[in-house]
Amino acid sequence: MFQKEYDADAFSFLFCKEEAGENLIAKVKTFIANKRAFFFSATEFGKKNNWIRLYKELVLFFENKKEDVQEVTIETVLEYIEKQAVSEKIVWIFYHSEFLFEADDFTELEKLIKALKNTNNLMICISSSASYESKIAESKLEKYIWHSSKSVGFYSIWNEKTLPSEDKFKYYAIFGTRDKYIDGLDFSKDLKQNLIENFFSAEGKLLEEPKRILKNELREVQVYNLILEAIAKGYTTLNEIAEKVALPTGVCNKYTTVLLSLNILRKIKPTFGKDTRKSRYAITNPVIDFWYCFVPENMTEIVLDKGEWVYDTKVYGELYRYLQLKFPGFCREYIQKQKEEGTIKTEIKENNVWWDKDYLIDIVAGNGLEAIVGDCFWKNEPVGREEFEKLVKKAEHVDLIDRYYYLFSRTGFTEELKRIALEREDLTLVSFADMVTTRGQEEKPKKRGFFFSRK
Repeated sequence: MFQKEYDADAFSFLFCKEEAGENLIAKVKTFIANKRAFFFSATEFGKKNNWIRLYKELVLFFENKKEDVQEVTIETVLEYIEKQAVSEKIVWIFYHSEFLFEADDFTELEKLIKALKNTNNLMICISSSASYESKIAESKLEKYIWHSSKSVGFYSIWNEKTLPSEDKFKYYAIFGTRDKYIDGLDFSKDLKQNLIENFFSAEGKLLEEPKRILKNELREVQVYNLILEAIAKGYTTLNEIAEKVALPTGVCNKYTTVLLSLNILRKIKPTFGKDTRKSRYAITNPVIDFWYCFVPENMTEIVLDKGEWVYDTKVYGELYRYLQLKFPGFCREYIQKQKEEGTIKTEIKENNVWWDKDYLIDIVAGNGLEAIVGDCFWKNEPVGREEFEKLVKKAEHVDLIDRYYYLFSRTGFTEELKRIALEREDLTLVSFADMVTTRGQEEKPKKRGFFFSRK
């Protein structure tokens, strides 16, 4: 992930959330070998102490001399960095950045970014604090930052792997894109065996993963466990969660707020929706989501090393349903990829699921005037006219001027629907095979609508 940003002929700023047990620094050291790189590790000895140390280490690195200073202004340090950055390409790494750039307003961090943004330097901030990451995401710095801890995406990780197409998606839906999870997989074995070795054996590599994450951030984890299990099982509104875990809604809200601040949960609102009361909750980490869905209720058999029995009798039949729930997210990522490649001309300001009290549409992606509206089907039968007509009916309830219909299907489409698609300029059919093996379907020219290009 570092090399791609380094090779870009422009300034890049990466924020990396270091997970417990993840040797991120080793990867950084490998990356900066044979590169001009400045590495600084902040400490819990106060902001003033860190900035004085930073200045001393900068002078030693760039001028090879020791600077004996007891006081230094932050502006002096920032000016020194800017001066060095203009003259050469440098990788700047700030480890434990939460102790250097405090999360009160990120003033110093924003000043440094602005000082470097016209260079071709690469700046990397690394923190192990989930709350710090969450505060950055909520700040005005978000527009500058590419996050290593956010989903890198199917196309940058899994699409290039030499695996059967459906296996690529299955691994992506369960293990996500984090190196520490992918590195623990053995692709000489099948998915079943990898799931057993990671989740369903007494020595499973990920059997203790939620405990490790929660106990690293929280003291009392019992209620949090119940809430996360409820969400993984499909109880996603605050009222549903509160009822499932038998808590008053107000009390439950306090717990979910903590999980949101730690980036363990995220809130989802309908595309173009303004009413936050309609929000639903989702678990951000796919490994944690899968764990709460399948591990707790089978813990006795797992501890007794009956992992194969657990998979065959408790997991295999439910895995199909689980993938059905994950497929729309993959389809939304495909839409975004097509937009970035210029295949889709529709302006996309929001790309999410849409729902009201009666209907749900898997994808509504657009600008509020025009949008792609789509449904996604992970099933064994081809998608036909009936699914298309249902989508058109549901889309009437979305307040738009122009609607461009997309249908996604694991197993393709009926001949009847293919004929309809040939006759309609507002209907695009995308098969799973298209999504994983090719650049994708070209969007058809539209007779009318609003077209924008996002630079």
